[in-house]
Amino acid sequence: MLHKYYILLLLMLPFYTMAQKPVFKSIPPEYELEYIRFNNKNDLGLFQNINEDNEGNLWLTGTKGLHFFDGNQVITYTCGNKPFSLLPDSTMGWLYWIHKDKEGNFWVQEGEKRHFYFDTHRRKTIFVFDEKKDTTDKIYCSALDSNGIFFTTVVNNNNKTFSIYRKIKTQPLEEVYKTRHDIKIPFLYRFSCNNHWLIYKDVVKRISSDGKKERSYRIPGGIFFHSNSDKKKFYLINSTQDALYKWNAVTDSMEQFAHL
Repeated sequence: MLHKYYILLLLMLPFYTMAQKPVFKSIPPEYELEYIRFNNKNDLGLFQNINEDNEGNLWLTGTKGLHFFDGNQVITYTCGNKPFSLLPDSTMGWLYWIHKDKEGNFWVQEGEKRHFYFDTHRRKTIFVFDEKKDTTDKIYCSALDSNGIFFTTVVNNNNKTFSIYRKIKTQPLEEVYKTRHDIKIPFLYRFSCNNHWLIYKDVVKRISSDGKKERSYRIPGGIFFHSNSDKKKFYLINSTQDALYKWNAVTDSMEQFAHL
């Protein structure tokens, strides 16, 4: 009987071990997802981008305006809304990118139309600017560097050009870079490591912050249009998605960082 009891324990051991096996999370604790309920009956539309002000409040851009959320209530800033006015126009486009500067204020992109600077403390738009020179210009993407200098990009499909503009608060816009661009060739723009980056099929072009210097790098086999970057690092995935490349600032080269 005792012999049978030991055999039973041995048979149960694998199941006990599996039950005691620790649960590994693929998402680090600081990035755990949490469902936030807005408790708002109004239609907030679709969200495009999100940022956090210096007081910990969330601000979201989207199809219905600029939304403020303090954990309890949602306030939407739109055009023509007197208590919570955003822009003086009667109509407003889809709000895209939202960048926070050192003062905690936001640079917000309104579709392909224009940008505006929003003071989160006074809850009002300070100034609006339009970098388009003619009706065929289209605002593509924007970025903010560590010094608070705002950059915006413009594509002209008729002239096949791509331009980068610099904006320092209320100072006039300044074009710092311009190149030929064929809209038929997809591309990606990023700002990282104090440089502008244009990503084409198999070419990565690095442009200095002031637009005066540029250099191109080639990725074997082409580039899958996905990148990850911060102030000091810039990564790319190749088109076959089996290798990760990183820009080496010391050697000024694009090196294979890892094989996936």
